[in-house]
Amino acid sequence: MRIDRKCGVGDARISNLDLEKLYAVEKCGGGDFGISKLNLEELNAYDNPKITSLNHMTKLKILHIGRECRDGDTGISNLNLEKLWVTGNRNVTSLNHMTKLKILHAEYDKTKYYVWNGIVKLEMLEFLI
Repeated sequence: MRIDRKCGVGDARISNLDLEKLYAVEKCGGGDFGISKLNLEELNAYDNPKITSLNHMTKLKILHIGRECRDGDTGISNLNLEKLWVTGNRNVTSLNHMTKLKILHAEYDKTKYYVWNGIVKLEMLEFLI
């Protein structure tokens, strides 16, 4: 499901859906409350400041939390992702706990420098800048 800032779908409409993928991008109506009951496999929360914690999503494999997304180290500390996009997100600095991480996208501005020390323990990582 894709929701963006003009879609009219908010937390109440998202919370009871049975989804595997959710695109809640660009300051849309979906936030922490709306996704609190979801256990997605893929989430794109690019530029969504209303999402700050994803630790309850134990099935999550692919995550986009770039730009104005406020989700950072604390909100992803229990996740073990396979693919992660942190484009422009300065709140993500440590990923060493993600032993399954294979692809990390850290593009634009200086994001790559924020996460560089936080990936020193990871092996077999494709780092895209």
